[in-house]
Amino acid sequence: DAPTSIRAIYTPYRMPQSLYDWLRSALPEGHIEEGIFLWHGDFKPYGHPGKNMQLGANLSDIKLTYLPEWPDFHSAETTLRLNDTRVSIWSPQSFIADVPVGKSAIELAIGSQESLLDLQAETFASLKRVKDALAMFPALSFALPVIEDLRITGDAETELRMSLDLKNLSNRVDFWVTTSFKGAGISSELLALSANDLSGEVTFDTVDGFRTEDLTGKLFGEDVNVRMGPHFGTQPNIILAADINFTPSVDAILKWQGIDHVIPVSGKAPIKVQVEVSDEVSVSIASDLQGVAIELPHPLGKVAASHAPINLKWSNLSDPSWALFWPSRLSAWIGDFANRPLSGLIDLTPRLEPLTKGVIIDKSSVTLTGEIPRADIADWLALGSKYMGGPDKMAPA
Repeated sequence: DAPTSIRAIYTPYRMPQSLYDWLRSALPEGHIEEGIFLWHGDFKPYGHPGKNMQLGANLSDIKLTYLPEWPDFHSAETTLRLNDTRVSIWSPQSFIADVPVGKSAIELAIGSQESLLDLQAETFASLKRVKDALAMFPALSFALPVIEDLRITGDAETELRMSLDLKNLSNRVDFWVTTSFKGAGISSELLALSANDLSGEVTFDTVDGFRTEDLTGKLFGEDVNVRMGPHFGTQPNIILAADINFTPSVDAILKWQGIDHVIPVSGKAPIKVQVEVSDEVSVSIASDLQGVAIELPHPLGKVAASHAPINLKWSNLSDPSWALFWPSRLSAWIGDFANRPLSGLIDLTPRLEPLTKGVIIDKSSVTLTGEIPRADIADWLALGSKYMGGPDKMAPA
């Protein structure tokens, strides 16, 4: 019946100095309810491999500060077992980052080369609590803007594991977390997007970043499939590489963007979105537009059944404007994509390969340029009558 601070009297002198330094601040709170000490073998010669020391204890109200700036581990009821080379701690109910977890285990292996602390825990809690907890882990600090933007509903089963070398705390912490959920909802205030009926398993670790094999749900009312993993990326040091596939309708996209006037595009088509996050963030959106009709004169029009592959790309470093390439039809660069008024450049020269030369965009206007083999002005004026209220409301021919 004593506070855990009495460990200073009983800690073996033969432990490495780095472990003394860590232990001094690692257990700031706690109470020893009862304990047992076992010694196997003679007392001389001390240190012979045939001898063994063990200590067991029941602890209460434990607080473990395993790393500075990382969320503490709290447990009301804990069992401890210690021998010459290993410390094991188990708890049926504990808290990490203020999230209740069950079946938590902490293993501390004491060796001559390294002393590894391994923490494992699992919980079933609301996705919001899990999200708020993950925001407290420094290993996920890079994703904090995304985590804070998301609004999540539903429950999840989460497993957490981390490993660190107590002899060299400056080394990388191996961090691993996997979350399984069913029927969850996620919305982004920044993108004004909401996905529901999400089911699957998402894993993050410090080696491979984010991974998921088959995350499914609904986006724009249509089935969406998300896969993540480093094998979907092309950049080095990938943190997140995602492959997203769904088939939205033109009407749903217009509604999402708040466009309420009629445009000469209709139907729905499969879309593939690829996102990569490393030192650079890049987004690629591709579709063959099969299923979408575009009622524009030559060379931009197409019937719904035809294929007309189109690609839209963006990068926060190499090309901060949106680059659109529509083979044999047009190339475009769009600046201030999320703001109004729209600015950009549209080149109507038919090409089979996108231009690689950088484009300077006038931020106050849209520039139309290019060489077109054939354009029937009468067709374009007729289009104006249909979609813009008549030729009198258009600019002079």
